[in-house]
Amino acid sequence: MAISGGVSLTEPSSRTPAEDQRISVRNLSIGAACLFALGTWSWIAGKDVRVIYRGPNTGAAVLQEGVLVRTEPDVLAIVPRSIDLNSLKPGCRYDFNYAPQFGRGTRDYGFRVVRRVTPVDCPPG
Repeated sequence: MAISGGVSLTEPSSRTPAEDQRISVRNLSIGAACLFALGTWSWIAGKDVRVIYRGPNTGAAVLQEGVLVRTEPDVLAIVPRSIDLNSLKPGCRYDFNYAPQFGRGTRDYGFRVVRRVTPVDCPPG
């Protein structure tokens, strides 16, 4: 018995196995494209964390990627040498933008390489 609209719930499909396979491949391709687009968007947008900059971490080892900085809350952030550290003032709030980390064991354990620093506000004084 067919429902009005041509879809039958009890009768077997009139599609051939080749058509079913083509539809499955199409659906998998659409799903993969959506996942890729979502991953690309989150990578481009990055992740922001608002911190109070406390200055460079002078007790840390010299890193090739950049300078390890002290922040509040304590974030293991590496500011690359391409960002002017002299423009960052201790005690001011900044938004640190860094690339998101995907995969197992990457949540809040490793260093974050800052891609962009945006000043938020600076208390007078």
